[in-house]
Amino acid sequence: MHRTNTLFLALLLASSPAACGDDDSNPQPDAEVQNDAEVQNDAEVQNDAEVTTECDLPPRDFWVYDLSVMPPTWMQVPSTCRAEGTHGIIYVADDIWEVDMDQPDVDGVLHAFDNATAADPTRGIYELTTTAYGEPTDVDLNDRVILFFSELPSYGANQFDGYIRAEDVLGGTNSNGGEMFYADGVRNDPTGHYMLGVVAHEFTHLIHLNHDLNEESWLEESLAEAAMVMCGYLGDLQTWVANDFAANPNQTLTQDNPTFNYGAGFLFGAYLIERYGMDFLTALVQEQTDGIVAVENTLAGEGHPESFGDLLGDWALANFLDAPDLAGGPWGYHAFNVPPFTSLNRTVPDTIGSLNVVPHGTRYVVLELTAAAGSSLDVTLTSTEWADLAIRYAVYPDGDTAAATVGAFTMTAGTDLLTLDNVGGTDNRVVVSITEIGGVQAAGMQLDAAHP
Repeated sequence: MHRTNTLFLALLLASSPAACGDDDSNPQPDAEVQNDAEVQNDAEVQNDAEVTTECDLPPRDFWVYDLSVMPPTWMQVPSTCRAEGTHGIIYVADDIWEVDMDQPDVDGVLHAFDNATAADPTRGIYELTTTAYGEPTDVDLNDRVILFFSELPSYGANQFDGYIRAEDVLGGTNSNGGEMFYADGVRNDPTGHYMLGVVAHEFTHLIHLNHDLNEESWLEESLAEAAMVMCGYLGDLQTWVANDFAANPNQTLTQDNPTFNYGAGFLFGAYLIERYGMDFLTALVQEQTDGIVAVENTLAGEGHPESFGDLLGDWALANFLDAPDLAGGPWGYHAFNVPPFTSLNRTVPDTIGSLNVVPHGTRYVVLELTAAAGSSLDVTLTSTEWADLAIRYAVYPDGDTAAATVGAFTMTAGTDLLTLDNVGGTDNRVVVSITEIGGVQAAGMQLDAAHP
C-alpha cells in the first residue's frame, strides 16, 4: 500500500478534493500503490470458523478505475455480495471468488471492520476510526460502507492495494452512488494485518470527504496512516519507515502527493496520537483550515503552546531516540519500536561542513565523545538559514537513548555556540537533530565540535 513511484504518479494530474478522485473527465486513484517488492503480513487475524455471514443483497456491476492505463479510465466489474454486517457490506468481484478469496476471507475482513482489531478485541475498524475522525457521509441512506474486493490492475512495476473514488459520494459520471472503497483481493491475504491496514487507511479517506474536502494531501495521508496505528496494523512500519524514511530522514514531511513519503506520514500520525491523544485528531479533522495552518490552529485550540515548527523539531528527535518514557516527554512511541535512523557519525573533535537539509526534513549528527566524565563540549553551528532551523540535542550512553538528557537550542545569529557541560565518560554520545521548519527552501549547515 502507498508505494509511491514518482514516474508513475507524475502521470496523474492535479489532485481532487481529499486526493481520492476527481472530476468526471480525469479520474484518479488515491495514489495507494505498491512497488513490486514482496510484502509480508506481520500477523494474521484469528477468524472464528464457526461464524459465517450471509448477504441477500443483489449482485452489482461496480464502476471502478482501470489502473492499467494512465490516466485511469473506467470499467465495470460484476460482483456479488458475500457478507453484510452492522457497519460493512462486502462485495467481491465474481472473477476472483473462490479463486483468490473465499467465505472465511470475507468473514474475517468483516469481523475486523465491525467487531475486533489487533489493537482492541472489542472494537472494529469502523468504531475506532469514526471515534477518532467522525462519521462518513450516508448518501445511499443505508448507514453502511461497501468494501469492494477485486484484482486491481497494475501499471508497469506498480501494484495498487486500495483507493476511493470521491465521485461515489459527491456524484458525477460513473458514480456508484454510495460510501465505498476498493481493495485488492489477490496479492495479499485479505485478513492479514497488511490488508486490514489498507482497509483502515482507505476508510479514513472516505470519512474525510464528510469533514474537509480541501485538506492538503500530506496531512490527510498522515491521518490515514494514524488510523492504521490506532487499529494495530503496522505494515508500513517495515515497508515505509524501515526501508525508506529511517534510511533517509532528509525527506519532506509536507510534500503532497504524488511524492508524499508514507514512512514520514506513518510516524507523524502516530506521534500526534502519542503526544496529544485521540481528541486532538478529532479536532484536527474538524478544523476547516488546511495543512500547517490547520495543525497550528488545532494546537492553539486544544491549549498547546507549541508551533508547528516546535512540533516538527520534537518529532524529529523522538524518531531518533524512540524513548517514550524519557523525562515524561514526547520522545518516542509506545505503539511500536522505531527502526534505527541514519545519522552522520563523527568523533570529536571534528568539523562537518555542507550539511543540506531539505524543507521540513531532518539531518542527524552523532558525535562520539572520548573525553572523561564532567567534560564540556562546544558545538559551533553556522547557517545562513538559521532562522528556519529547529535544533534539538540529546546526550546519552552509547546504545541507551532511554537514558538521554534532551534539550532544544535556538540559533540567534548565523553563527552560534551550543555548549554542553558535564558530558563524557559513560555519556559518550551526543546527537544533534537539525530540522528545517521554514518549508520553502533547503538550509545549509556547518558544524564544528570540540572540547574547550
